[in-house]
Amino acid sequence: MYHSLHLDNQVLLGAPSSNHSNGGFGTPFMTNDLGLAQNAVMAVKRPTPYESLCHHIYRIMPNHGFGGKDFSSAFKLLLDKNTKKHDK
Repeated sequence: MYHSLHLDNQVLLGAPSSNHSNGGFGTPFMTNDLGLAQNAVMAVKRPTPYESLCHHIYRIMPNHGFGGKDFSSAFKLLLDKNTKKHDK
């Protein structure tokens, strides 16, 4: 595993972001964790609009080709104007 930081593009070698978002903490795990969090806050009847929005984004990521990617690929989904398939 690499531990150096490229200052020109701010990408940490060996991190999922330097490997087309492969590896790392996958979107299915993040989706599951956000679902657990949403269930917990519903039990105490507290609104969490941002968590709900994030959970929705992670639930639709597989439909746009990000299902097998690292959770950080959510930024790519949000920035991608065409939202084309990205799993290759």
